[in-house]
Amino acid sequence: MLDTYYLSLKCPVPLDHYNLKRMSSSKLKALTVVHNYFIKRADGATAAERFFEEKPIDLFEYLIDHLDYPAKRRRAA
Repeated sequence: MLDTYYLSLKCPVPLDHYNLKRMSSSKLKALTVVHNYFIKRADGATAAERFFEEKPIDLFEYLIDHLDYPAKRRRAA
């Protein structure tokens, strides 16, 4: 019964898994951002869209534009 409940949430890992260990504040902030800007309801609106009453910029486009790419790995000598 619980398995069907978790599947209905469209969640890859049950959130109870995270309750077994403490979640860092940075991870909690990241999950909150993903929830507010990426997860959509059946009508296609995100939480941020409903709160700000306008469509926000695309989260992943913003991250690509503002984050530095990792440096290329050095070869072993």
